[in-house]
Amino acid sequence: MFDLDLTDKERELLRCGLREWGGPARCTEAMAVAMGFNSVPEVLSRGEHTAVRIQQRQNLTAADWQRAILATEIAFISDVFGSGVEWSITTGFSDEETLPLLRSVQRKLARTEGFSRQIPRMPSRVDFLAVGRKFTLIQTPTDDIRRASLSVTLDDTHSWQIEVPGWRPVAVGMSGSVAHAWSARSVIVLPADPVQGPEVLSVDDEDIVLAFRTGEQWLLVCETSVRLVARSGEQTSRVELSEVVESAVFDGRYLHTADVNGNGCRLEVQGSQLLVQGNKP
Repeated sequence: MFDLDLTDKERELLRCGLREWGGPARCTEAMAVAMGFNSVPEVLSRGEHTAVRIQQRQNLTAADWQRAILATEIAFISDVFGSGVEWSITTGFSDEETLPLLRSVQRKLARTEGFSRQIPRMPSRVDFLAVGRKFTLIQTPTDDIRRASLSVTLDDTHSWQIEVPGWRPVAVGMSGSVAHAWSARSVIVLPADPVQGPEVLSVDDEDIVLAFRTGEQWLLVCETSVRLVARSGEQTSRVELSEVVESAVFDGRYLHTADVNGNGCRLEVQGSQLLVQGNKP
């Protein structure tokens, strides 16, 4: 995650571009997906959250920066989906003022080291040893940042192909005897034997930062929330956080999180519920 060295005017431009999708810009489900969101409601909710963070000079993921700039570009240019000819009226930015500001933001993102580092552009490989099994995971980017191909190979003999989001590298972990991996929007239970195959659990509204297995449930630490999810995919408990999570540690009962501002929170897993024990989010 990183912040761009933007001027106040450039930040205001992106804030306006994101908020235009609440009106007069007209978003469809297809347009939401094309901009890197999952749905129209996510354009509005995540867009508002991103706009606030940009204005407050907070760190964002590379994918969030891309979505913010693309949403602003379409809102400014398109008179079919975006604000178009109404842009100057609703934002206060004239066309003559908007274009150089937008070009400046585009150049700053392209030159940012964190941008090229956080979005995988070349195949990445992870070799993972777990309980006598060897897993090889190869994540191959596509031309569409929203999608990457993940190859999972067990003991160099059996392989499976899984489609995962492309804007975050896949990470791996162990919870007891369960080996697993996670992408931006899915948890992949790695197979114990060739017959079983990988098991995929999807999350479609927020990026996953860390994933832990607790009993028959998954404890998912997302960017601004923590949730318990059953193996069926049903969410049984959720706690919203006020800031983006930067790190988390789970000891089997208590989850300790720290956000980008250094503030901590402790949550307890009790059955299928999450209870806030200290430092309320």
